[in-house]
Amino acid sequence: MARDYTGSTIDTSTKHCEIDAVMNALRMIIRPIRHGWAVQLTDGRELARFLGPGARWRAARYLRRTVESLRSGGAAPGTAAL
Repeated sequence: MARDYTGSTIDTSTKHCEIDAVMNALRMIIRPIRHGWAVQLTDGRELARFLGPGARWRAARYLRRTVESLRSGGAAPGTAAL
């Protein structure tokens, strides 16, 4: 049990269940698309699209840099508007 700013108790056990239900683990994947490759989340949202020669290499580089950035605590590339 915890107390809020008025001093009354809060049942935190239900809050943890609500947070767990809201937070879903997503993975980033590289998928082939017409004329190139895309970096997508497992829920289908597309993060980046690369077309033409070298598209697979650029998609892999984007994915690698994003993971490195997230591990170091910085913002992921292309997420400044989020």
